[in-house]
Amino acid sequence: MYQQQQQRRRTTHCPTGHSSNVAYNNELNYISFYSGNCNLCTKEQFIQELKTWSSGNVNLDKVIQEFQIKVGFKLQWIPYENFHDIKYLADGGYSTVYSAILKNGMKAYWNYNKKQWNYAYINSPIALKELKDSKYDISEFLKEIKNLMIGNDYYYNTVFYGISKNPSTQNYIIFMLLYEDNLHRFLVKKPLRWDSRIGLLRQIIEGLDNLHRKNLVHGNLHSGNILMENCESISARIADFGFNGLTKNLIKKSSDDNNKNINIYGLIPYIPPEVLQGNAFTKEGDIYSFGGIMYEITIRKRPFYERAHDSNLISDICFNGVRPQIPDMQDLMPKFYSDLIYRCWNANPSDRPTTKELSDIFKNIYYLFEGYIKDDNALGKFKTINDEKEIIHPQSCYISRNIYTLYGLQDSLKSIKSGKCADPNLLKFNE
Repeated sequence: MYQQQQQRRRTTHCPTGHSSNVAYNNELNYISFYSGNCNLCTKEQFIQELKTWSSGNVNLDKVIQEFQIKVGFKLQWIPYENFHDIKYLADGGYSTVYSAILKNGMKAYWNYNKKQWNYAYINSPIALKELKDSKYDISEFLKEIKNLMIGNDYYYNTVFYGISKNPSTQNYIIFMLLYEDNLHRFLVKKPLRWDSRIGLLRQIIEGLDNLHRKNLVHGNLHSGNILMENCESISARIADFGFNGLTKNLIKKSSDDNNKNINIYGLIPYIPPEVLQGNAFTKEGDIYSFGGIMYEITIRKRPFYERAHDSNLISDICFNGVRPQIPDMQDLMPKFYSDLIYRCWNANPSDRPTTKELSDIFKNIYYLFEGYIKDDNALGKFKTINDEKEIIHPQSCYISRNIYTLYGLQDSLKSIKSGKCADPNLLKFNE
């Protein structure tokens, strides 16, 4: 046994002389004689080929090259011709999403035995996110790409693999593997035991904690932006992080010195009250949104599913402290768990828990279910949920959209409530 351990720890070298004991991308250099893979050989090959391709923009080329050198294959320029069977999926405020097939795949690693590239994801289904008007503001696009790659190194955050350009619109595209479901659709399809629910929440909060530790704010966290990986074990990935800057052109600021937002972008049930009142989105705002995720995973219904998502709801959230109702709390879950949801929903951002605190809490609960910690009394308080179908209000909206803040409505809120003028936040029945 000891000799086997020593063999595993022994330093190896690839045919070009690279050592497995050299650090690369925060890990030791990976060398496989079976597959002919050496991370440092791959890095050197990427460097050799830097001048063999171009996105058409020097600054974008530099960003892609920087991350190819740092983290290998995770960011590449892919010609638009490599996508086929492109189909429209959805439209959002700053992007249009399509499904496609990655025809020729993408470079995975340089095979030093065969002296050629090994390709990954050949003929794989992918998601294309075409960023609206990105042809006009490449600087903001570059900033967001850097944010994506900063948050890209963690398992519970989605991995973006490449950038391309639509030759018809000249807008830039980012792409990633296509996930079968988002969290909401997954919960509707598949009732989960409590241990699976806790495992999901642990994954999501660890992914969010990774973003916060890198000073990134998600700003639009909801069950539609959490993607479920199609594998034997349940695995959740946070998507759409790093895109705050791309919504700036959708948001109007006040003309005075208080810098309040007249409108915002997102889903009313997941937006914290301070943001609904015109303030900037912060890490604490993400925690409020996570409270909505906890709620939905717990009862399999989205926050405020039974109400119209309008200015009256915004007013109730901000002025009356209204929050989604948790049915029969004592029979459904331990009091500490429901208290935790309401802590996330606290009107005072500074009184909400941090991602680190939440991560530790869900780790301990997960260990209870896995048997690493013994506390039968605690487990007994997690009851089986008698699921009822979610019948949503016809004027609720769970698609990200422009929303007028209370600051933006300050001169018209009374008239809206009295019915004297139309509510710009009320979803029309034909929308």
